[in-house]
Amino acid sequence: MKRLTLFVFFILLSCSKDSPIPDAVVTTPEPTITKFTLAVAASEGGSVNTSGGTYNENTNVSVTATPAEGYAFSGWSGDASGSTNPFSVSMTSDKNITASFIRLQYSLGVNIIGSGTVSQVLVESAEKNTDYDSGSTVRLTATPETGWLFYKWEGLTIGGSTEEDEVNSTNPVDVAISQSVNTTATFEQIIIETDNPTSAVGKWKIRQKKVASKANKTTLVDCGLTEIIFRADGSFSIITSTTITGQFIFDGNTTINLTQSQSPFGTITNLVITNNFINFSLSLTNGCDDNIEGERDDTYDETSDPIEACAIGGQITSGNASQTITLGSAIEDLRFSFSSNCNETLNLNENPSSFASTNLPPGLTVDFDGSEAFVRGTPTTAGIYNYSVIVNNGVSADGVNEAISATTSFSL
Repeated sequence: MKRLTLFVFFILLSCSKDSPIPDAVVTTPEPTITKFTLAVAASEGGSVNTSGGTYNENTNVSVTATPAEGYAFSGWSGDASGSTNPFSVSMTSDKNITASFIRLQYSLGVNIIGSGTVSQVLVESAEKNTDYDSGSTVRLTATPETGWLFYKWEGLTIGGSTEEDEVNSTNPVDVAISQSVNTTATFEQIIIETDNPTSAVGKWKIRQKKVASKANKTTLVDCGLTEIIFRADGSFSIITSTTITGQFIFDGNTTINLTQSQSPFGTITNLVITNNFINFSLSLTNGCDDNIEGERDDTYDETSDPIEACAIGGQITSGNASQTITLGSAIEDLRFSFSSNCNETLNLNENPSSFASTNLPPGLTVDFDGSEAFVRGTPTTAGIYNYSVIVNNGVSADGVNEAISATTSFSL
């Protein structure tokens, strides 16, 4: 009985309100942060904005693919698919993705006008074993049939860009493929006229030569022609920094002789003409020696562009126009003064064969300084002479000459 009482008493002592009970200690575990690795790569032909890295779980990473010139983005591979760009990657695990690119391809269409063929050869490609991929270079070679010549390309210039105002006659031509190209090779038939060809008549715009490298410099003198005109009346005009005019006549179908005041001025040889193209070698007495190519000016109207007949005037300013001279005596000197609105320099007709037509008495001479002519001397043959002093501007014998005439009588 005593033992039970003591046990109860112990319990009561332990639960007494006078003895404090310590607080319980609670430990909270730290949360675990999961990280994943992203690796991003790009195939040939482009790039991506990030190579990846380490990211917290469920992080969204934006990846952008950028194609290089001549390429296009084709899609994602690896731990991604589709072609959405930019692409959002949710980091729920380690991921490895690749941006793929493909080379663009363009068409090259070639049309033909006239009689000839065009070959296409792949000269250079940015990627082997490809046909006309972007970045390739294709060489086009135009080959005319007999009796034809290659005239021009349309739809391209060197490098493949279009150019409407300039005739592209480069042959062969290298075309850089950076876009779809559609070109036309034009061939023109060579005109053959055996008797006084008229196909050259008209105005021709001369192709200006491109600056040549030192290795390709020609020994020919560049005459600086910009235009040449052949008129139906047999006159020509050569336009450089000045205008040269004269007469022309065909010698066969490939040669033209040029004259001024019935004197040789130059020749055109190796003449080739089509409806729109002219090619010839030019050699002038002034030293011009050149190979010329040009296009016909379809806007030219000869009726509105004749050689202008400028005016030359003249008069006797001293001396007696009509003189009676004793054989063996000198004449009274005559002075003729001339004026002109012609652009060209005045010339005295001094051809020996032409002196007979002036009927100048034997023994007399004519001196000319450009604006004045002096007749002097002692007649050696008796007779009655009507004589003329003639000057011209070297263009034409019609409408631009001024003849000054007088009569001299001789008596023994």
